[in-house]
Amino acid sequence: MYALVDCNNFFVSCERTLDPALEGKPVVVLSNNDGCVVSRSKEAKDLGIPMAAPAFKYKELFKEHDVRSFSAKFELYNFKSQQVIEIAKSYVLNHEVYSIDELFLDFTGYKYINIHDYCIEIKNRIGLEANIPVSIGVAPTKTLCKVANRIVKKYPDNFDGVFILDTPEKIEKALKWLDIGDVWGIGRRLAVKMHDNGVHKAWDLLQKPEMWVRKVMGIHGVRMINELKGIRQLELDAPSPKKSIAVTRSFMEMLTEKKDVRERVETFGMYCSERLRKQNTCCKMVTVFVQTNRFRKDLPEYKNAVTQVLPNPTNSSILIGRV
Repeated sequence: MYALVDCNNFFVSCERTLDPALEGKPVVVLSNNDGCVVSRSKEAKDLGIPMAAPAFKYKELFKEHDVRSFSAKFELYNFKSQQVIEIAKSYVLNHEVYSIDELFLDFTGYKYINIHDYCIEIKNRIGLEANIPVSIGVAPTKTLCKVANRIVKKYPDNFDGVFILDTPEKIEKALKWLDIGDVWGIGRRLAVKMHDNGVHKAWDLLQKPEMWVRKVMGIHGVRMINELKGIRQLELDAPSPKKSIAVTRSFMEMLTEKKDVRERVETFGMYCSERLRKQNTCCKMVTVFVQTNRFRKDLPEYKNAVTQVLPNPTNSSILIGRV
């Protein structure tokens, strides 16, 4: 069995560790330069504030409902993330840090342990020592762990922060409930194609012939089907050290303001930092490169790069993002 430990509204939860008076109140955390909403409390979600909402468009709503907004404090978030990881991984032999607020635990061979009670202990200890609320989904595969975790968060009053998909009956019921667009690995475009072919729930995908799945999704789809059936396809990653890490993106729209470019570069720096921490390494040098759309023949082409040597090796998101 695997377990997915997922911090609830992580950035907001970190802010609440600094000010307990924020508990039960609508809170949002904004991206660099206070541009967009990157984390919301449940109370903020209930007000209809979507993820990635431009802060200036919701200024009046924030004022009307006394929504507290905070600039992102990545140094704090990194610190709290490491606290959660250190506590959770102490309960297992193998683990995988998936993101700043998620990690998988491997319970393979834990035959004589009550996994539910074990996970309750992990959740309670994280809450007590790191003061971060977490949800834990347990299942035979990583994909089903995502499903179990979604159920915990969707129905918090029905579970004590832990839900286990450990029988075929539970798995079938969960997959008949889960929208196909919420399956781990199904993107927005693929979800539209699924709907066009009568696949609306995760269970519907299991009813499709393997040849159809392979044609539409390739070998990735076959692996996903097996994962949803409880047949393990995705093992925990054991990251190998790399000499370099790169994060590159093409922007969906033209950026003309320096602050907008800087905001995205800082975000990419955070992604690189997560990868560094995942393989327990640090970097000594950061290179940033940029180039214009080479297909725009009506505009002059520009490309450039700059390299900064750091005074000390680091894997801190705040330091790398601000280089």
